[in-house]
Amino acid sequence: MKHIVLAIFAVLFFCAPSSAQKQLSCVFSADRNHTEFYTKGSSGYIEFFYLGKGKWQRDNASFSSSPAHGDISAVYEPQRKHSAVFYTGTDNFLHYYFVTASGWQHDGSSFKAAEVSGSVAAVFEPQRNHSSVFFRGKDGYLHFYFVKNGQWQHDGTSFQAARVDGSISVVYEAQRQHCAVFFRGEDGLLHYYFVQNGQWKHDASSFAGTPVKGDISAVFEVQRNHAGVFFAGTDGLLHYYYLSNGRWALDSKSFAMTPVSGNISAVFEQQRNHSAVFFRGADGFLHYYFLSTSGWAHDGQSFMTNKVGYDVSAIFETQRSHSAVFFDQEGSGVLNYFFLSNGKWNLDNRSF
Repeated sequence: MKHIVLAIFAVLFFCAPSSAQKQLSCVFSADRNHTEFYTKGSSGYIEFFYLGKGKWQRDNASFSSSPAHGDISAVYEPQRKHSAVFYTGTDNFLHYYFVTASGWQHDGSSFKAAEVSGSVAAVFEPQRNHSSVFFRGKDGYLHFYFVKNGQWQHDGTSFQAARVDGSISVVYEAQRQHCAVFFRGEDGLLHYYFVQNGQWKHDASSFAGTPVKGDISAVFEVQRNHAGVFFAGTDGLLHYYYLSNGRWALDSKSFAMTPVSGNISAVFEQQRNHSAVFFRGADGFLHYYFLSTSGWAHDGQSFMTNKVGYDVSAIFETQRSHSAVFFDQEGSGVLNYFFLSNGKWNLDNRSF
């Protein structure tokens, strides 16, 4: 049960590099015991897909207060027993939809301290019993909104060691009882902010040997009791930093089967007690790395029905005890959903 709770809290919803917006974000709903997701519809407004009465349902009417302009980041909020969604509006400010007893509520007024200009990444923080959210501000620095004493608070000063230039990925670190955040800095390197003794700490020196070129996706690894992070390097390949014996270790050799070209989405797989990762390969298809008994294994064959457009969003599905993944199809934009059933990958691209 502990691993299930941690996995829900550590679900990550990752943001794309500054060159492209991330507009597909999935979340596992504990109350429905199924995945659901948010995306930007053809109308420009948020659409919400969820399982109801055994079928996928679409809600495209509840989010009409402001159209979506940039990144979308969803999170499951246990205190409300429902998911919520953050996104950049056409006014360039952050917007937040959440559910109360009276239905969907929109908050577009609590986040006016700074305009958004880039990635958005949300996370649920158990110590606050509420979601929090990071984004790249117009000033180029990281900004953080969190709830304290029932009110949204803004922190735009704790993260000025480096400007953001690209992807942001946030994770809840159970060992610190606080969120942490990774991003690509203007220097092209990976940066990591974490909380220690109640203060934000910055670490860029641990990752100085391997520049970042593409997407970043962090995950809380239960077996290590620490965050790990995947990213695309300047060589075009996937790289993985993880904690070993109290130090960051780099694996740049296990993922050489295919270069990365697009989004990366990592997930903690409870059945393997290890992280796994999905990404768009240079061939345009989805690729999946997972840990087998003999080490990292690559699956590039199971997902060759359709090519990936850009967005990739993975999740661990508790009811199936396996990861699942969504992506937008190249050319058509049709959403594809791969999930495991009877030991085989199944594709649903007709329900959306």
